[in-house]
Order: sequence, then structure tokens, then C-alpha cells
Amino acid sequence: MDIVEEPTLQNKAGDQMETELDSDHTELRSYITEDLHIIPEIVSGIHSTDREVRLAATVKVRRLLQKLQPEEAVQPVINSGLLEAVVGMLSSVDLVFRAEAAWILTNVASGTPEQTSAVVLAGAIPKLVGLFPCESTDAMDNALWALGNIGGDSDRLRDLAVQEGALKPMLDVLDRPEQHPHKLVETASWALTCYLTPGRGDDLGYGVTRHMIPILVKFIKTTTNEKLEPLTEGMKALDYISCSDAAVEAIIATGITPRLVELCTATKDDLRFHALRCVGQFTAGSEASTEAAIQAGLLSALKSCIPSEHGDTRTTACWAASNIAAGSLSQARTLFDNDLIPLILGVISNPAEQIKTRHEASWVLSTLIGKGQEDNDLLFRLV
Repeated sequence: MDIVEEPTLQNKAGDQMETELDSDHTELRSYITEDLHIIPEIVSGIHSTDREVRLAATVKVRRLLQKLQPEEAVQPVINSGLLEAVVGMLSSVDLVFRAEAAWILTNVASGTPEQTSAVVLAGAIPKLVGLFPCESTDAMDNALWALGNIGGDSDRLRDLAVQEGALKPMLDVLDRPEQHPHKLVETASWALTCYLTPGRGDDLGYGVTRHMIPILVKFIKTTTNEKLEPLTEGMKALDYISCSDAAVEAIIATGITPRLVELCTATKDDLRFHALRCVGQFTAGSEASTEAAIQAGLLSALKSCIPSEHGDTRTTACWAASNIAAGSLSQARTLFDNDLIPLILGVISNPAEQIKTRHEASWVLSTLIGKGQEDNDLLFRLV
């Protein structure tokens, strides 16, 4: 999970900056008591009815969380019972308090699972969602960071956040990116992937993710600058969604397959990898979904991906080729027709290649040999 920080000024001498940083940290640590609470002056300030006193105390808490490590700063804030008051600030008519409060909650939610749970127990999720839309870009951006940290913590908190509407502000931003500053689009795309990251337990079901598909498809189609991070995050999100046959069919039905195949040859490693993995899921499904990928030009893309310098790209390309080999006889023949077999053999015979990549490449040959029992022409073309 991530802590939101301010950019570091680079126009001072290094020694001076280090001295000032040490001094700043000394001051911030003075806000914490020996029994790991926030000093009474700041606690009373947070609850003050005087705007300036309350704002000064709020900024001190935010800076404490922003500048010190989570293991040092987060628990004193929780121990002092400040979360409920901070969550209450999210409903303030004063946009400055909304932005500061969301920033504080973001950094508390970057701590341990127990600390992230404390943010949720304080009622933060509906208040963070309720910030949208608002006139403060900073407040919305900080709220997206907080929601991303909550969703990325555990399946339990992710599912609770989804039930309380946490996905809506992210999807609303991505649905109309031209109406929002770039940093908001970037944070929204990152936060969404926090809810979709596979491999930690139960994935979000298709009943939830199917509503994301049209928005992500439109976003990927209309975002033409491949260097932009939101495009990579959006592609990553669609990749993570495409793990079921129902999702694959829905994605193909939108007509985006040629665009995805185009991104399989992007120069940016992460973007290329996730596009290739997404289209690779098509080849892992039915013969119809495999054919959709082939007709969109996947074989040509694989010719550039198999010799790629990026290891995960090579592995994924060989995996997609093995899926094509496992398709129909006509689909298996396309590997020969597009001169992919020499590339596959090159991977297998390269002792410096990763074992997992050689393994996937070997599956291509073993599958084709098996199919040779149905069609001797495949065996002849292998020899």
C-alpha cells in the first residue's frame, strides 16, 4: 500500500536539506508521547471549534503521517482516537479540511491490516465515496488513494468497500477522463487495479467486473499515448478481469481485440505484457475466442514478442502459442504459416533462457506432436 507524499524540492544543497529533514523529523517525533499517543495539544486542537486552531492541528497530524514511517506514526493517531474526528472532516463544507482528512486516512490505511481496518471501522468508506464529485481535485485524489489502500489490503476489506460503493468514483473518472486532471485519472486507474490484483484469495466475481468492461474498453481505445501510466493501469485492470470465459466473451464482443493486439507490441514493457496476457486469455478459452485473437493479428504480434528482451513477455508469448497449438487443426497450422516454430525452437534450445519460458515453448511442440496423430502434415512440417 502507498503513502501519499509531497514532491521533494531539489534546489537546495544536499547537506542543508539533510539537516532540515532531521530537524523536521525531530519536531514531528515531539508530537508523539512515550506511551504512543499524540500530544494533548494536537488532540484538543483537532476537536477545536476555532478553524485556524483545528486546521493547524490537522496539518500537524498529516505531516506526521506523511514524513515519518507508518510503523512509527500510524498507531499513535489511532491510539488517540482521532480517526472518527478525521472521518467527520470529510463532510466539512471547508474543502481544505476534506483534502487534509482524506490525506490522513490514506496514510493510516497504508499501515498494517489492523490499522487499515481501523480506518474502515471509523466509517471512512462511505464518507470517502461521498466526496465525489467535489470542487477540490486534491480531496478527490486523496480519497482515491485511501480507497485504493483499503481495497488493496485484503479480500475482506475489498469486498466491504465494493459493497459500500468504492468502485463508483474510480469508474466515473475513467469513464470521462477528459473531464478530470491527469493526476486524478492516474490515481483512479491505480486504485481500480488494487481491487483486481489476483493471487491473494478470491477474485471479484464477474457479477462485479462485468460493469467495468465497457468503461475500461472505451478508456483503452481512446487513450492513444502509450507512455501514459493510466493506459498501463487500465490495461492491467482488463487483464485481471479476463480470467473467466464470460469475461473473455464480453471483452471480445466490444470489438476491442485489434486494439489489444496492437498493444501487444507496445514499447513499454508493462503495457505490452498485460495486453499480451489479456489476449492470451482469449487463446486459453474456446476455439471461437482463439480465432478472434488470430483474426486480429495475434500471430504477427507473437513474432515480435517471442524474441523480446523482456522475460515475462517471452514466457507469455510462448504460453499463448501453446494455447493456439491446442486449438483446432487449422489454428495449430497458423503457427507454421506465420513462421513461429523456428522462434519456439530457438527458445527451447537456448540454455540461458528462463526455465518457465522453455517449459511453455516445449508445450507448443508436444501439443503439435500430439495433433500430428490426427494430421500427419503437422509432423512433416515439424521435421
